[in-house]
Amino acid sequence: MSDENPGGRRADRTAGPGSVGYGLAVCGAGPAGTGPFVAAARDGRLDELLDLGVVMIERRTPGSGGIGHYRIHANSLGNAFLEGVDGIAGGPLGWLAECPEARQLRAYAHQHPPLSLVGPFLDRVGEAVAGVLRAHPRCTVLTGTAVEEIDCLPGGGVAIRAVPESSEPVQTVTAARALIAMGADPDDELRRLDQPLDTLLGPIRDRTVHADHLIDHTRRPLTWLLRRIEQTGRLVIVGSSHSAWSVAHMLYRNELGGDTRGADICMLARSDIRLLYGSAGEARSEAYPFADSDICPLSGRVNRYGGLRGPARDLARATLGLTGEPSPVRIVPLRQTSADTLREELHRAGAVVLATGHRARLPRLRNPHAQDIVPLHANGGTVVNDLGHLVAIDGTTYPQFTLYGLGAGLRPSAAIGGEPSFHRRATGVWLYQNHFGSVLTRDLLSTGGRRAVCELPA
Repeated sequence: MSDENPGGRRADRTAGPGSVGYGLAVCGAGPAGTGPFVAAARDGRLDELLDLGVVMIERRTPGSGGIGHYRIHANSLGNAFLEGVDGIAGGPLGWLAECPEARQLRAYAHQHPPLSLVGPFLDRVGEAVAGVLRAHPRCTVLTGTAVEEIDCLPGGGVAIRAVPESSEPVQTVTAARALIAMGADPDDELRRLDQPLDTLLGPIRDRTVHADHLIDHTRRPLTWLLRRIEQTGRLVIVGSSHSAWSVAHMLYRNELGGDTRGADICMLARSDIRLLYGSAGEARSEAYPFADSDICPLSGRVNRYGGLRGPARDLARATLGLTGEPSPVRIVPLRQTSADTLREELHRAGAVVLATGHRARLPRLRNPHAQDIVPLHANGGTVVNDLGHLVAIDGTTYPQFTLYGLGAGLRPSAAIGGEPSFHRRATGVWLYQNHFGSVLTRDLLSTGGRRAVCELPA
């Protein structure tokens, strides 16, 4: 590979004795990878971050990642996607607030916009961040390049194996820290489901799909699935997340083709149905049950992170009997239902949709002793500490690796807010460009881009 990137900056700083090429390597340039730069610009610290020396490595083009592929509406209002750029006072990213894509999104400021509209705006953000990096003498952007392995160096820092999709040579890029934000893959492995569901689904695996197959418009249409739903009039959805309710909403409104509006939708809920409310008073006015631990101490919202929003919330409210409107969804509490009843529901269904979340896409990671690092997974995501540092299955914390994005977010804390009862991983563009991004920036700048050494458990 040439040692110059398209912006005319050095594209390779290889590992050498006592040297680390960059202060930060950003592995993945979707919304989670570009978000910290928006946060730094808003906080007035973008120049400090760039001066550390940043290399951004992306297999495709910096921007929206897979968000623009989804045929559903966002679970955030339009202004949540704009708040980060609206807070930037001038500078090289200040123009984003008035770009054409931002103006289009403003029409949905107080609505839940379709993600197909959010995607182009995030593409523009990615283009702008990449441009800023290319223009800085200590930074570079490598596109068309995959991150396959990251090794912790014995004296601190990391060495990244960066593989171009072309026939150009593989590079080893070194940095003090690595931000890993490479997206996620659908988590459809039956062995990770609750018993006895994992066993019951085995014989009908051929008519079981992950929700992504219905939500992502770039995937081939599942005509067989729609046909089976039409023939049997029944569907089972495993899970009760935003994607689960979004699939139910699309089928109820015939948005996927075929004639599925009259289908009976059995939702096997693994937890209580949580709805977002702007305040405790608003929740009480609908007689929605909640506890003090469901209230975010920073915003006062009920179920700020775990609550359903937008069209998914509307359907859930109808299902819970809060609106007086009909709903095709029947909620079956998974942990309170016998195996025989579950087997009958699955047997009668024309198809089963797994709304079981995602697992963070990670390269191979090795510790300073060249041993594989096995990340810890719990509560719907890859585990990180309050600063986003990766936690391994043996309890070791690796500050060399900051990890967040789909399948790997931070837990509620005083820094990012959220309801104490939320035990999963919080993710979202607003968090990447605001709270998460600020946490990362402060953490990086507090160490000055110095090498990080793993913290062994006590």
